[in-house]
Amino acid sequence: MTHRRAVCLLAAMLALAGGCDESLPAYAPPADILSVSVRPLNAVSDTVRYTMQDNNNPNLVRVTMNSLSHGYEIMLVNRYEETIQDDLEIDGTLELAWREKPELTAVLPLSNTAFFDGGYDPSTRLLTINPGDTVRLRVYWNFRLATTEWAFTQMKYTDGPSYFTGPLQSASDRIHVPMALAGTVKVKLLRSLSFTEARTEDDIVVNFKGKVLNPP
Repeated sequence: MTHRRAVCLLAAMLALAGGCDESLPAYAPPADILSVSVRPLNAVSDTVRYTMQDNNNPNLVRVTMNSLSHGYEIMLVNRYEETIQDDLEIDGTLELAWREKPELTAVLPLSNTAFFDGGYDPSTRLLTINPGDTVRLRVYWNFRLATTEWAFTQMKYTDGPSYFTGPLQSASDRIHVPMALAGTVKVKLLRSLSFTEARTEDDIVVNFKGKVLNPP
């Protein structure tokens, strides 16, 4: 029985019981129908390599990257004992906050992102989720912070305290300290459901390795 049909059946039962002295309480769906979690699609050992022309000014850099984005999968599980069916209405964000400097974040919108294992009818825009089923959304980060700066320009690397430390006389490799990110997801999946929130239990780790050229 779907969530909608369950509501209709209960309404009919209430109408038939109208002659009784006692009325049944109004139907209210249970809280936390969906549970949510986040995992990176890229392996922790993956390294993002880039080549940068550095004029010692983060606004003048030109960047070529071997990986254009880092992917994350948001998994929503139906914990309700009945099937849920309603109009699809994806909204929300995945926020990545750098552990070392939590004020530096990347905010990834979920509104235009969708990846389903099944149960979605694009002709009606109805999504059906059976008990225990998982719906998966995917979103990708292009390594830009909310400030529009490249994430690796704010990081330490293994042989110095700051990325821009002065003129480079020749091509120079930069192997950064791994970037540990805390993820917070706030997601709405169906029109009738409210937002669901969760934080990643483990850090999301991104490794950067660069070759910086100066002069360009």
